[in-house]
Amino acid sequence: MNKHMGKKITVELGFEEACLIERALELYSRVGIFQFDNLTLCNSLQSKLWKDDISDKFRDRADDLKSVFNYNPPSHPSIFNTQDVQDDVRIACHMYQQFRHERYKDRIASGEQTERHHTVDEYPADICNIAGIKTPDCKINIENLNN
Repeated sequence: MNKHMGKKITVELGFEEACLIERALELYSRVGIFQFDNLTLCNSLQSKLWKDDISDKFRDRADDLKSVFNYNPPSHPSIFNTQDVQDDVRIACHMYQQFRHERYKDRIASGEQTERHHTVDEYPADICNIAGIKTPDCKINIENLNN
């Protein structure tokens, strides 16, 4: 029996901190499918690349790293590739989609966004469902504290 079964962790976050976790989940899931050029989602790397004007050099090195795993640019494994991609990457991507979906619903409910753009944000996360693996026990609730 797993020693962690039956435990639940509650974390309360401010909006900016939740967005940081969302970005970290996206970065983890993109690196997990060998999209190494997406390391630029990290602000520190991004500002250094722009400041030193080395983004093309970085992209070339990211492509070199991809070739170590026998993927040539622009290819990379699908999130559903069970040979090269582990379930934790799919779970991270699923949770990332959950964050995006909840922020989308909040924008619609608050009137911040009025039109629908038919993007992935409109639909509940389904990576784990499609992959046939356990859906993460992760719930996201955005509260408006100004009411």
